[in-house]
Amino acid sequence: MADIETIMSWLDGLTEPDWRMFHSDSEVQTIAKETLDLLKKQEPKQVICIADSIEGMEVGYCPSCNRGIVNKKIDETKFCKFCGQAVKWE
Repeated sequence: MADIETIMSWLDGLTEPDWRMFHSDSEVQTIAKETLDLLKKQEPKQVICIADSIEGMEVGYCPSCNRGIVNKKIDETKFCKFCGQAVKWE
């Protein structure tokens, strides 16, 4: 899978009026597939909860990097502060 900088570069190239001179149909399909894979990877994943509530907070593990994260009920945590994975809580 390509990294985000590479995919952004490919997409930027496809915004040019003469993109057909530089990209074949199969290359455009590859760019689309790589972009979809990246977007799917960024979808919020369910946190693995280890405690329902500790002083009004949920505690769990990030589903990507497995590091501990805390959800303060007042200000819901939407991303892992360690790896940046989007997360969702039950």
